[in-house]
Order: sequence, then structure tokens, then C-alpha cells
Amino acid sequence: MADKSFYQGGYQVKLIDNGDGTYRLATDAKITVQDLQIGAVELKDADTDAHANIKAANTARSTATVVLAVQAVDASGNVLTLPAALAASGGLKVEGVAGGVVQPISDAALDCAAVAEYNVTLTNANTEYSQALPANARKLIFRCRTADTVRYAWATGKVATPTTPYQTLRASAEYALDGIEVASGAIYLASATAGVVVEMEAWS
Repeated sequence: MADKSFYQGGYQVKLIDNGDGTYRLATDAKITVQDLQIGAVELKDADTDAHANIKAANTARSTATVVLAVQAVDASGNVLTLPAALAASGGLKVEGVAGGVVQPISDAALDCAAVAEYNVTLTNANTEYSQALPANARKLIFRCRTADTVRYAWATGKVATPTTPYQTLRASAEYALDGIEVASGAIYLASATAGVVVEMEAWS
């Protein structure tokens, strides 16, 4: 078999032999893929005849402008509402979720009302000393007054005879902890040098 052609309505029609007794229509059409532009796009309300135009983000709007709004829903399709405190805070700062509802974080809760200052003297070498921290401490800074090394830990029994895990505050260094909330607790200190003083500040 071979390709065939015939005239239909004054136009030449070409058929290409598929080699299996069938033919397909030959076409000289050329398809070029390029950006597709759609003009005057708008959305229509499913229940009313209200339309919303799709415009650039910096387009001027008024109270009469119809916009597309979205809402958070639960698995049953019920709209989830946010607490008024979250809306009042701008809806950007959250500290967690309770009962499926986002809970806002209070700026006031982050403010420190008081600072406690301590000078902890490590009278004897390689002996554990402790300093209780104020309730709900949010910031802690401590340093050795002299250029001596201090061992510290958050549990007792670690620093007198060095027992891991414990931490080392190198000579002339400073330890700072911020952006946390320690409900209660103490820090345990020791040094190989007798008589050193650890200066400490704790905000709550």
C-alpha cells in the first residue's frame, strides 16, 4: 500500500498509509507551545450573581470590591474560629494549639518583671555548690569573677568529681541562656580553684 490523496471541496486531502490497512489524515498544521494569556478573568459566586475580578495585588480596592476569602474548617466542614486574643495580637504570634484552636502568645508574658543577682562563692576546690533559680526564670547569665575555669551542671552529683554529663565554663567566658522559661530548678557549680566567685544574673 502507499499514501493516497484526493480532492474534497477543492482542497487536496492526503492520507498516510499506516502499513496495517488503515490510513491517517496528513496535516501540515504546526503547533507552537507558548504562554497562554486569558483576558478579563473573573470568579462567580455559586449562589448569587456576584462576580469577583482577578487583579494585580497592588490594584486599588474599596469596600465594594468583591474578594476571595478562605476559612479554616475541621474534618466535618465546620468553620474554625480563632480566639479574640489572637485577632487582637495580629494573628501572627502563636505558642501552641489547645483543643484544636490556635492559642496566642502574650507579649506581656515575655516581659521580665525582676532580676535576681547572685555571687556564689566556691569556697573549697572540687566541691559542689548550688544556686536555686527564681521561679519562671526567662534569662540567665553567669561568669567567673576571676580568670578561672568553672564546671556546671543542671543535676547534682556531676561537678565535684567531674562526672558526665557536666559542662565547662572556660576562663574569662560567660554563659547566657535566653528565650526560655524555667519553672523551677537550680544550677550546680564547682571549680578546681578554691575561693572563686561565680557572678550570676537571673531575670523572671
